Amino acid sequence: MKIKKSDKIVIIVTVLLIAAALVVKIGFRSGDNTHNTAAKPKKEKVNLVFTQLRESEWEQGALSSLIGEYKGLHPEVSIREQTQGYDEFRDTGAETAEPDIIVMESRYLAEFIKAGTFSFPDSQGAFINESRERVLPLVSSMDVLFYNIDILKAAGFDRPPRDRTEFLRYAQAVSKGEGSAKQYGAALALSPADNRGAFRDVFSWIWAAGTIMTKEGVPDFNGKAINDTLAFLAQLEKEGLLAPQSFTTTGAERLDEFAAGKIAMITGSVQDIVQLRDRMKDGAFGITLIPGPAGYAGKPVFGLSTWYAGINAKSGHPDEAWNFLLYLQENSSRLAEQIRAVPGSNDSAAAYITEDPFYAKAWDMYEAADLVQELTTIPKIRELENAVREELANMFANNTAAADTAAAIQKKWE
Repeated sequence: MKIKKSDKIVIIVTVLLIAAALVVKIGFRSGDNTHNTAAKPKKEKVNLVFTQLRESEWEQGALSSLIGEYKGLHPEVSIREQTQGYDEFRDTGAETAEPDIIVMESRYLAEFIKAGTFSFPDSQGAFINESRERVLPLVSSMDVLFYNIDILKAAGFDRPPRDRTEFLRYAQAVSKGEGSAKQYGAALALSPADNRGAFRDVFSWIWAAGTIMTKEGVPDFNGKAINDTLAFLAQLEKEGLLAPQSFTTTGAERLDEFAAGKIAMITGSVQDIVQLRDRMKDGAFGITLIPGPAGYAGKPVFGLSTWYAGINAKSGHPDEAWNFLLYLQENSSRLAEQIRAVPGSNDSAAAYITEDPFYAKAWDMYEAADLVQELTTIPKIRELENAVREELANMFANNTAAADTAAAIQKKWE
């Protein structure tokens, strides 16, 4: 299956949604002009609840400034923020949280859509209500490979690895030392407490092989490319090249270890650059493509994470929620700049990208790659991620064959 850049589709959908909303706004303004001599009734106070199902790379309060500005422009609207993890929100349910607006990461989208969580206000017309997803995209970002320049140079490497064979050789060369002073070539962060673990540390390697994990919209872990990827990860573990505690450590903890020089190479979000710059000098680390198999001749492939915002179908104030949602979407470039996401909020490089060598390199990588966002069609994606985590742990512990591990993942999902 050919992988297309899904972000361009997102842009087209967004433009259509905004255009339709503007038509409605113009209609309202025309109506206002015909009655401009009448006294305007005082607007009643509206209380909106805004819930972020926040991933670890979102800074606390990342949307607070935009929310504050909106409240200043619309003093009749009060907006209360609340942040929940995906599992916590799913366990308590929308009936308990009762948000008017929900922001979530793209791989959770299918479950919300299947449950009928989102709707557009009736005032927005039939065209918008035909939207399949009934959500607006805000920001997109991608994962890359981080490498410690000094560690690689000390082992005789003047550039990052270009494929898995080189990655294995680099990891073998830099893994050394004993006890707490030991240095590792690579690491996985698959703690159940890390919602992005499987996406970042397993799925990203599969996509880098030029393959996908779904067939006709459902998980399909059959196939040589997936088997080879699992076998590659198992070899890193078997040779002692992975930092210990792969299944109890979070991505944030691995980032700390990388910054401390204990790990030479890790996968992570472009947004992690901000944290690493706070702890390391710019010349101490670099970013590059997640390596594919040796001999892979296709375009580089990235998994794209997109954050969406939607109106809860149970909201008692859908029109007010819609106006706020439009405000967020129209100002999404400012959110992208604040959290330093690449590609960001549109299909052109923003100033924070072009003016900074790190983000400019990330943008060049994005421009040269294909993007895949296949997991938005799978309800209950956490169940799939848990199956991957559990069976990978079993493979590491019992030296299970990669093909058997893939088959176990497929069976557990089915």
